[in-house]
Amino acid sequence: MSDNLDNDIRVVVGIDFGTTYSGFAYAHVTNPEIITNDVWPKQIGQMKTNTVLNYDIEFIDVECWGYPALAKKPKRKEKNSSTKPVELFKLHLGDMPESDKPYLPPNLSYKKAITDYLREMVLLVLSVPAEFSEKSKGIMRDCVYRAGLTGSLNSPRLQFTTEHDLEDDEWIIEIKFENVRKMFDPIINKIIRLINGQLDADNDCSAMFLVGGFSESKYLQRRIKKEFNNRVRHISVPRQPIAAIVRGAVKYGINKRHIKSRVLKYNYGKFGLRKFESNDDIHRKRPSGYVQYFELLARKGTVVEVNERFSETYCPEYSEQNSMLFQILLTTKDNIKYCDDKDVTKLGEFVTELPDIHLGKDRLVYFELCFGEMEIKAYARNKYNDQEYNTTFELEF
Repeated sequence: MSDNLDNDIRVVVGIDFGTTYSGFAYAHVTNPEIITNDVWPKQIGQMKTNTVLNYDIEFIDVECWGYPALAKKPKRKEKNSSTKPVELFKLHLGDMPESDKPYLPPNLSYKKAITDYLREMVLLVLSVPAEFSEKSKGIMRDCVYRAGLTGSLNSPRLQFTTEHDLEDDEWIIEIKFENVRKMFDPIINKIIRLINGQLDADNDCSAMFLVGGFSESKYLQRRIKKEFNNRVRHISVPRQPIAAIVRGAVKYGINKRHIKSRVLKYNYGKFGLRKFESNDDIHRKRPSGYVQYFELLARKGTVVEVNERFSETYCPEYSEQNSMLFQILLTTKDNIKYCDDKDVTKLGEFVTELPDIHLGKDRLVYFELCFGEMEIKAYARNKYNDQEYNTTFELEF
């Protein structure tokens, strides 16, 4: 984000867009006291409201949202129509199988539901779960744009922060502790494994804060402290942990230097070309004698500083080439060999022009992948004519 754009921002708003509940906080840049919203339609004193929509019969216009949408009773003439509240639409952003995703009316897409919900809030900074893929972030960016909250699809005013979406429990059930423990142990064990992975990658951690609704669980607190007391000096739960996500998003929006580094959870690579080798399948050999392969740029588990860049310089595959494709790929698997491996996902792509064909293969292009504050950006420059290209990726939704 440029200095001029930073100077133009007067208010930072952080939205915690949750599966079951959502909330927001805001602060004036000149007076950075963070205010957590607790006034909602037909609700006062709650720091979040329900992530629920209620539409008209045609599912075109939103009649009400939040708690009122959950509490609204259908009119008599609507009793035979599909006008019940629309919930859990955020889960359609995840990577779960289609059969496991919650029901939506046939004439309502999850992108429209997300867009309609976001339209009800002012948005400059959006908080999303850490496990969200870059594709899911792209969908969120598209929905925010369609909601009219940003002026362009790739607006730098929209910044993503991350959180683990640990939601409030809607049920009150009398049940034995051992049975509850068996239900929660799998997810708590997963949380412990994730924390261990973070600490193994960067063992400089001196303080740990448990945030979100789940952090209020005394059992979770006890398990975390027992597991990590010897590795982390200070482990605590801040006041109002359910609001910590939106407050943290606002603090990030005001001062992005809060985030120093991150641990990559994917292997990032690109469409690359190398000389054919004897252990390659013969059908992969191109007329130029090259083979398309997965060229690793940044390895999973690497600790990267904010705005750290991974770069390389490339030349055309053949002398008459008039453009160069940069296809950015990611995978959770190690030792990937080819771009079309089933475990490889295309993050995005862009093309650079290669004029001056008479120069043949001497037309070099500098490329870099930059891990920004919360999004990944790609940049390329033709070293002969200094023409530049950059993108935050146009994802295939």
